[in-house]
Amino acid sequence: MRPSEELKKNLQIVEEQLRDEYAAGADRSLRTKRKSKKGKDRPSHHVSYEFFRSQMWPRLGHPPGCGTGASARVSASAVFSEIVSYIRGSSLAVDTPSGELSQDQYLSLPTKLAPTFRPDSPASDGLSRLAMYRTFEKYKKLQRELNAWDSAQLVHSIYTQVKAHGWTGAPIDSLLVDEVQDFTQAELRLLMLIVPKNKMVLAGDTAQTISRVGFRFQDLRSMFHDFAQAELEAGTPPKSRTVVPDVSQLRVNFRSHDGILCAANAVIGTLMDIFPEAVDRLQPEKGVFGGPKPQLIGDRETHMLSRFVRASMGMSGPMDFGANVAIIVRSAAAKLTLPAEFREALVLTVQESKGLEFNDVSPQYCAMHTQLLTHAPSPAVVVRY
Repeated sequence: MRPSEELKKNLQIVEEQLRDEYAAGADRSLRTKRKSKKGKDRPSHHVSYEFFRSQMWPRLGHPPGCGTGASARVSASAVFSEIVSYIRGSSLAVDTPSGELSQDQYLSLPTKLAPTFRPDSPASDGLSRLAMYRTFEKYKKLQRELNAWDSAQLVHSIYTQVKAHGWTGAPIDSLLVDEVQDFTQAELRLLMLIVPKNKMVLAGDTAQTISRVGFRFQDLRSMFHDFAQAELEAGTPPKSRTVVPDVSQLRVNFRSHDGILCAANAVIGTLMDIFPEAVDRLQPEKGVFGGPKPQLIGDRETHMLSRFVRASMGMSGPMDFGANVAIIVRSAAAKLTLPAEFREALVLTVQESKGLEFNDVSPQYCAMHTQLLTHAPSPAVVVRY
């Protein structure tokens, strides 16, 4: 058996064992079906972001005080991220019996760990932690009404069982986790129960987060530090203690040329200036070869994008898109807003395009679909590789 086939088989075995661990003793609230008052089964719903935004956010309303000023900027995305990243998805939350932070625990989180909502703001401010926690309590009530569960509850259920009974699946000697920025702290804590902490390699980029999870390598390093401190106080032999890992930055980019990297470094630099606690502060990346800078086309100049694509592909008649050209949009709904002549092209969401490579890429950011904290114009960026 080739190594790749053996690895794939082992991963499938681990996945099946995790599923069995959960099914053997999962909380009744997370089962596939639940009895209604009339004795009939009613289906459960997984609370993805899309489900939260479309089915729950309109019924939750805005957090108290969200009407004008700073509080009017609270979005469904910010609230969902706060729940899955901190209130239910943090390292502290997964160790509680309920799998969630109490109001006092949430209010006392360091601002650097959870920077979006402020612990020192009055409850009337929608950006205060107290207002956020009240929204979370409404969220829990609505979950029960809709028979819905979220991934953090699933992780907590598995974590509790593995912690109580041990990992009974195939032993895993070491683990390499890629795209770690899309994992919650609770998910990583679960992995640390299964794999020796000193045998893990975690790789990722906080500037490439697509799962609406708050993540910083500094917070991850703090988790290892807490483990090491607890083991020291418990008298664990030095050879068996958790080693606090160093964070190494890979600065040379072999995929993109300098034209793209210069633009990306400028965007990331702006993010670090405006949201200093949201992403890791890293040195700019360097490329190994040069290339053209991305071209910015305004939202009222889509004909310019059409002309540019024709010229770059040597077309004289109607556009005939191939597999080397991609148009990236924020969401599936944004695909419907593209000009008719682009709808025959390969159109992907950010999640669908992650890790793929094309000769020409046009990210289309439509304001009505961005779900940002504030409204923004809708430019298109053409990137040549």
